[in-house]
Amino acid sequence: MATNSGPRVNAGMLPRYVGQRVVLLGRVAQSGASFVDMTASDGGTVRVTTQLGPSPPNAVLEVSGVVNGDGTIAEESRLQFVDSFNPELYDTALRIAHSPRYAHLFYG
Repeated sequence: MATNSGPRVNAGMLPRYVGQRVVLLGRVAQSGASFVDMTASDGGTVRVTTQLGPSPPNAVLEVSGVVNGDGTIAEESRLQFVDSFNPELYDTALRIAHSPRYAHLFYG
């Protein structure tokens, strides 16, 4: 993953980052040739438009891409993670990293 890949987000944070590159970690709900619907760590669903093809059902993916005005992400790259992903723990870490008290430590 590139070092300048953008902030890590959940579905609820996407409106703050329209037009910007972000990283979303979640589980594949369904996918097709040009899209992947993911369940983000906060339980929200995010459609990722892709040219990389479909992903296995229930796979845990980290997607890097640009947030579109409609709340979708235009995928630039992806990594597949192991199935032992804990979305609640990950979402807690995201909320801490984005909180006013700690955001400067993670996002300059």
